[in-house]
Amino acid sequence: MKTWNPLSSDRYLSLQSNLTDTPPLIIDTEANPQDILEAALQRIRASSDLLKTLQSFTF
Repeated sequence: MKTWNPLSSDRYLSLQSNLTDTPPLIIDTEANPQDILEAALQRIRASSDLLKTLQSFTF
Protein backbone atom coordinates (compact mmCIF):
# COMPACT_ATOMS: atom_id res chain seq x y z
CA MET A 1 0.00 0.00 0.00
CA LYS A 2 1.26 3.45 -0.89
CA THR A 3 1.84 6.07 1.76
CA TRP A 4 -0.39 9.13 1.70
CA ASN A 5 1.00 11.96 -0.38
CA PRO A 6 -1.26 15.05 -0.46
CA LEU A 7 0.77 16.59 -3.29
CA SER A 8 0.39 13.63 -5.63
CA SER A 9 -1.61 14.57 -8.73
CA ASP A 10 -2.53 10.97 -9.62
CA ARG A 11 -4.19 10.11 -6.30
CA TYR A 12 -7.66 11.35 -7.23
CA LEU A 13 -9.47 10.07 -10.31
CA SER A 14 -12.36 12.13 -11.63
CA LEU A 15 -15.43 10.32 -12.86
CA GLN A 16 -16.21 11.51 -16.36
CA SER A 17 -19.84 11.99 -17.33
CA ASN A 18 -21.61 12.88 -20.54
CA LEU A 19 -24.32 14.70 -18.59
CA THR A 20 -22.19 17.41 -16.98
CA ASP A 21 -19.40 19.74 -18.06
CA THR A 22 -17.36 19.09 -14.92
CA PRO A 23 -16.63 15.78 -13.17
CA PRO A 24 -19.42 15.12 -10.63
CA LEU A 25 -17.42 12.67 -8.53
CA ILE A 26 -13.78 12.26 -7.58
CA ILE A 27 -12.51 8.88 -6.38
CA ASP A 28 -9.53 8.49 -4.08
CA THR A 29 -7.46 5.79 -5.81
CA GLU A 30 -5.64 5.00 -2.57
CA ALA A 31 -8.80 4.47 -0.51
CA ASN A 32 -9.83 1.09 0.79
CA PRO A 33 -12.00 -0.60 -1.89
CA GLN A 34 -14.51 -1.61 0.80
CA ASP A 35 -14.97 2.06 1.72
CA ILE A 36 -15.57 2.98 -1.93
CA LEU A 37 -18.13 0.18 -2.23
CA GLU A 38 -19.94 1.29 0.95
CA ALA A 39 -20.08 4.88 -0.32
CA ALA A 40 -21.52 3.70 -3.65
CA LEU A 41 -24.13 1.56 -1.89
CA GLN A 42 -25.11 4.50 0.30
CA ARG A 43 -25.64 6.68 -2.79
CA ILE A 44 -27.71 3.97 -4.50
CA ARG A 45 -29.87 3.51 -1.39
CA ALA A 46 -30.41 7.27 -1.11
CA SER A 47 -31.39 7.48 -4.78
CA SER A 48 -33.78 4.56 -4.44
CA ASP A 49 -35.39 6.09 -1.35
CA LEU A 50 -35.80 9.40 -3.16
CA LEU A 51 -37.48 7.71 -6.12
CA LYS A 52 -39.87 5.88 -3.76
CA THR A 53 -40.72 9.16 -2.06
CA LEU A 54 -41.37 10.92 -5.35
CA GLN A 55 -43.53 8.04 -6.52
CA SER A 56 -45.71 8.26 -3.41
CA PHE A 57 -46.31 11.97 -4.07
CA THR A 58 -47.57 11.34 -7.58
CA PHE A 59 -50.46 9.06 -6.53
